Amino acid sequence: MSPEGARATADAMNSPTLTACGTQAGLILGTAAYMSPEQARGLDVDQQTDLFSLGAVLYELMSGSSPFAAATTTDTIVAVLTREPPRLTHVPTNVADIVSRALEKDRARRYATAEALLHDLTNAKPALGGGIGRPAPGASERGDAPSSIATGESRPAPRALTSLAVLPFANMSADADNEHFCDGLAEELLNALSRIDTLKVAARTSAFSFKDKAVDVGTIARTLGVTRVLDGSIRRSGNRLRISVQLVNAADGYQVWSERYDREMRDVFELQDEITLAVVAALKLKLFGEERAAVLKRHTDDAEAYELFLRGLHHAHKYTAQGWQRAIEHFEKAIALQPDYALAHAGIGAARGCQCFFGLLPAGQAIPQCRDSSTRALSIDGRLADAHLSLAITTFFYDWDWRGAERTFIRSIELNPNSAESLAYYALFLAFEGRVDEAMAAARNALALDPLAPLINMHAGWAHFTVGQPAEAARQAAKMIEIDPDFYGAYWLQGAIHLSAGHYDAAADQLRKAVALGGHPVVLADLASACSLAGATGEATAVLDRLVDLRRRDYVPAICLARVHSRLGNAAAAIEWLEAAFAERNGEMVFLDQEIAGAAADDPLRKLAGEPRVKALLDGMRLPNVA
Repeated sequence: MSPEGARATADAMNSPTLTACGTQAGLILGTAAYMSPEQARGLDVDQQTDLFSLGAVLYELMSGSSPFAAATTTDTIVAVLTREPPRLTHVPTNVADIVSRALEKDRARRYATAEALLHDLTNAKPALGGGIGRPAPGASERGDAPSSIATGESRPAPRALTSLAVLPFANMSADADNEHFCDGLAEELLNALSRIDTLKVAARTSAFSFKDKAVDVGTIARTLGVTRVLDGSIRRSGNRLRISVQLVNAADGYQVWSERYDREMRDVFELQDEITLAVVAALKLKLFGEERAAVLKRHTDDAEAYELFLRGLHHAHKYTAQGWQRAIEHFEKAIALQPDYALAHAGIGAARGCQCFFGLLPAGQAIPQCRDSSTRALSIDGRLADAHLSLAITTFFYDWDWRGAERTFIRSIELNPNSAESLAYYALFLAFEGRVDEAMAAARNALALDPLAPLINMHAGWAHFTVGQPAEAARQAAKMIEIDPDFYGAYWLQGAIHLSAGHYDAAADQLRKAVALGGHPVVLADLASACSLAGATGEATAVLDRLVDLRRRDYVPAICLARVHSRLGNAAAAIEWLEAAFAERNGEMVFLDQEIAGAAADDPLRKLAGEPRVKALLDGMRLPNVA
């Protein structure tokens, strides 16, 4: 063989697209990245081999990268034999299931025939884009925009060339109070990188769930469905910063890139841009024009206002009554330094919305501030998805303007398709309207984006419960407990499921756990209801007295007291409290009709359905016609 031929042979052997010659048994024939495991081993092949190859092609078409991409043929074959490709997340769940089944290494679990694969693909056609431009069932009567646009079911999946998780940066400073800065800087990098269309970035809540946990990079990557992990550390002394950052390849644990930066605090914005662009370069991505401007966009050049904003974010992410109040205080201080700080205004809107949504402040107090702050944020920057989300929640739970709420939810999702929170709240809205398939699609997409977030999982569970799927809701609650056994929301949901099924003792047990873990007044009212129905009237009365006392000193939504009185047999008092809830515009009133209809047969709440005053309240809300 000539030297040129030897070099060509060596190049071919190192190419991941090697095509071997010869057809005798034991030789490998085919392109390595599309081989089935049996083909890679040189075993007999059949039509299932072709279906595996088709699965690899589909995966690449939908994600932009090969499921078994590697540097050399040998590495590619090893990947085919041993590595499970990250599950597709930017496509509908049923489509991801089809591709995963086609790529099963075990032939017994793979598609057996092309007809079976074609059947599933045909049924998934609407999710793949066959429904583009078609309104959802009943949309023409309601005047809806097709919500499938917002749930991601009808637009082509983003072309994600690679995927990344940004972990919280470790605080190496002597002062533990610098934790807010470490978390905040990592979150700002995450937000900047998530604006790149060709990059899938794991959601903040799921990525940050690994904070202070000794978990290897491979496990983190598999859990979040990413190929790269970015982490780092920050040491701060006065105004001096030392930041170390590294980008790690999840498949082998090797560093792709690392750097150390020594800067002054006043240089934090330039530093943030420098790190972002370095990561983009390390990932071999290209940024041009508007996308580059979006990635490097700043909302402030004031380092002090920026740090106050990061402190506010730190408290807001605690999702507690005290956390939201502290967050608002820091956002207000940031705005005092920079009145046009759009993110700080949006932060106040979101925090006030949460205080109202979780029954911590009366709507009359929280909603005007939520609306004013969100509107102010959008007057400064009309493309802030979070501000649109706050307005959508307000329009749904307070204004009872169903079409306006849907338009605003969709706008929020259009501006940030990677917002699991927007999709999760939208799933609740769709469930409220009885649009089951759309609600479940939105919930699935939210969970795919942020699988470890307690709030996202809780909203998905309540969406299942609202559309009459208690078994699925129970499975979601069990998943929540697996993720975080100390999250009250899982036990609250389980209590509600037992309550509607007439299992009152079990409901009381679960709701006691929820209250012990810090559940808000709505959870306390559900506990009193369960106790009353379980025959523990003394405990129910004691909890009711506690709620009444709390309402004198602080705030308890009137609908909570209505629920308890109805279960204690005080129908007249229950109706009076429902009328008060209507006047207060309690957010949970939107689900009252479904709550009454879904109550157990012996639950006194069901009797309210025939009360003229209750019917008048429901008519006054102009509820949509839900089948």
